[in-house]
Amino acid sequence: MDRSNVTGSNLTIDVNTYITTNIRVKSGYTLKIESGASLYIHPSTHFIVESGGILQLESGNIKICSDVTWQGSLTVETGGQMLIEGTCVIEINN
Repeated sequence: MDRSNVTGSNLTIDVNTYITTNIRVKSGYTLKIESGASLYIHPSTHFIVESGGILQLESGNIKICSDVTWQGSLTVETGGQMLIEGTCVIEINN
């Protein structure tokens, strides 16, 4: 699955999903991970929430999809938001 840009619509992930490219949540859009689902990312993935974008974890998780140490980054730009609700796991460092 290639979701390197969330540009044309909001995206809700409610089942386990694997992404192998960089992720950019554009201004005005939301990437929501919910219902106990996990977003598995590649160890070199760069995850950017632009100003005006929202990353929302609503009982959702972000995890690395291998045993390799994460070499990417998670950046929330000034004006961007990361909302965490319920029980969530962010497991990005080994």
